Amino acid sequence: MRRTIALGAAATLATVLLGGCGGGGSSSTASYCHTIRQTQAQLGNLSTPGNLDFAKIGSALHSVAASAPADVQPDWQLLASKFDRVVQALKNAGVSSKAISQAMKGQVPSGIDPTEVQRAFKQVEALATPAVRKAAADVQKNVRSTCHLDLGSRSGGTGGG
Repeated sequence: MRRTIALGAAATLATVLLGGCGGGGSSSTASYCHTIRQTQAQLGNLSTPGNLDFAKIGSALHSVAASAPADVQPDWQLLASKFDRVVQALKNAGVSSKAISQAMKGQVPSGIDPTEVQRAFKQVEALATPAVRKAAADVQKNVRSTCHLDLGSRSGGTGGG
């Protein structure tokens, strides 16, 4: 039971960190907004049970961090680096994307050491610092005001750019 809760919580943190966006492109505002709009649904799908893919989520976070405007780029970079640390903690515990997908579906993954999962979960919790929460809020505010998109929504916003 604890194992399922820990895996589910790690998946939830990953979803919060990525906020449903990613991509690549230039540093212009129009390109930044286009990138987020273009990949929002794709990454939303990557964070659903059965589709969780740490590598693609991490790649998308780093791409959007590289293309983000200067005023919000450090926030994107912080979120991407923290996501990398979450993934590494889970890998160290032997927890794969597939195992988290199983846990999100209510299944108990086999072959995972509950002690290692608890250790990984403590590392994941330690990454949810006030600085990370502020960066996530700042990114959401920036995307909402700059691109007129809500990162919590897979359907996008009213346009922008």
